Amino acid sequence: MSRLAGKIARQRGFNLVSLMLATVLGMLLTAAMVKVYLDSKAGAVFHEALSAANENGRFAIDDMRRLLVMAGRDVSLTTDVFGAYNTTTGVRDGTPATHSSAVVEVRYEQGLTCNGGDISGEANPSVRFFAERSDTTGERELYCRTGNGNKQPLVTGIEYMEALYGIDTDSDGYANRYLSAAATETADAWDHVIALRIALVASSGELSAYVRDEHANRTFEVGAATYTSDASRKPLRAMGTTLSLRNLNAVTRQP
Repeated sequence: MSRLAGKIARQRGFNLVSLMLATVLGMLLTAAMVKVYLDSKAGAVFHEALSAANENGRFAIDDMRRLLVMAGRDVSLTTDVFGAYNTTTGVRDGTPATHSSAVVEVRYEQGLTCNGGDISGEANPSVRFFAERSDTTGERELYCRTGNGNKQPLVTGIEYMEALYGIDTDSDGYANRYLSAAATETADAWDHVIALRIALVASSGELSAYVRDEHANRTFEVGAATYTSDASRKPLRAMGTTLSLRNLNAVTRQP
C-alpha cells in the first residue's frame, strides 16, 4: 500500500503557470494564422481588383478604337469631321483639376452607331466618347453617344480620359506632332488631323480593394495633362493607344 500511495502522490497535473503559458502560446499561434489568412485574402482581392482595372482600360480602348477609326468615312473635305470645338456637342480637352474628362467626337456617314446600328440613318451621323460619373452607381464610366441621342454606358471604372490630335504638317500621310484640342483649334489645324492619341486612367470600378495610403492621390501623365487620383484607394492603371485615321488621309478623302 505504501508503494502505491507514493506513486499516486507523485502523479501531479499541470500547475496554473503552465496552463497560462499554454493558453498564451495558443492565442499567439491562432493570431499568426489569422494574420496569414487575412494577408493572403487581401492580396488576392487586390490582384483581382488590379486585373479588373486592366480589363476595364483594355475594353474601353477597344470599344473606342472600333468606332473612332471610321472618322471621315464617306465625309467630304468640306464637312467638319470633328464637330464644333469646345461646345456641349463637340470635342474639348479634359480638366484634370475637376476630373472632367475630354470629349472626343468624330463624324462618319457609313458605319456603326454606339449600339451597333447603321449610322447612315442618323440625322447627325457622329459618335462622341466621354467619361463621367454614373447617376446610378456613382462610379465613373465611359459613355458613347450617337448623334443627338442618349448616352450609353460602355465600361465602368474609367476615371479620366484625354485626347491628342495628330497633325500632318507636310501632307506626307504621317502625323508630325500631337496637339490638344485647344492647340489644334488655335492652329486652325482640324483639316490636317490624321491620327488620335487616346490616354486614360482606369480603376477597378465597383470592385474595391485596400490600397495603402502612399498609393492614394497618385499623379499620372495623361496626354498633355497631369491627372491626380482621388482618395478612393482603388488600384489604378494608366494606358493609351494611337489610332491612325486612314479615312482622313488627304490621298484617300474625296471632295
